[in-house]
Amino acid sequence: MPRCTIGNSSAFVPPSSTDNHLLNRAQLESQNSWDILVQKYASSIYRYARHQGLRPEDAADVTQNVLFQLSKSLRHFERRTTGSFRRWLKIVTVNKVNDYLRRLRHRDSMDVVYAATSKSGLAFNEENDGRDLYPQTDTEAELQFILEQVKTEVSPTTWNAFEMLISGSWTSVEIGTELGMSPDSVRMAKKRVLDKIQAYWNAAGENQP
Repeated sequence: MPRCTIGNSSAFVPPSSTDNHLLNRAQLESQNSWDILVQKYASSIYRYARHQGLRPEDAADVTQNVLFQLSKSLRHFERRTTGSFRRWLKIVTVNKVNDYLRRLRHRDSMDVVYAATSKSGLAFNEENDGRDLYPQTDTEAELQFILEQVKTEVSPTTWNAFEMLISGSWTSVEIGTELGMSPDSVRMAKKRVLDKIQAYWNAAGENQP
């Protein structure tokens, strides 16, 4: 599926009509018809995602997610009225964008947690394994323990990708080039680490008296 270019509309505005023959052929898994359908709608999906505040790479990810959903569900779609396909695609797009924004807000909250530990000198690294640190609060001590634990559970490449991306000094493309990973793999590495941090943090909260 192709990546898309940036547009100017802030609303989801799909093309005015979808040819019945094109839609029917795509439902029958005609590759040519599917390619035409993607070319016709992908840019609208991408523009909407961008104008909801997503970065270019995130908007491209959402576009791929919507198109993937479309490829799975298209054969079951029944066009009952004019515009019903476009309305259905709009609903899918809005839902996918909202889901992505919720995940980003969750990850951003964990970014703040990790950044706070890093700035206070609590981030775990090879030179300082944490034994010489003296956290000022119980929260900082808990965070330090969680970071140390998570680092032992992921590969060095995953941890390095996470630290480099969360530092804000590298793009996912630059990190991928440095570590021999795709940009998507870099973002997934960050998500994997943050999910583990969040799981430990939630568990610690549940165990509080």
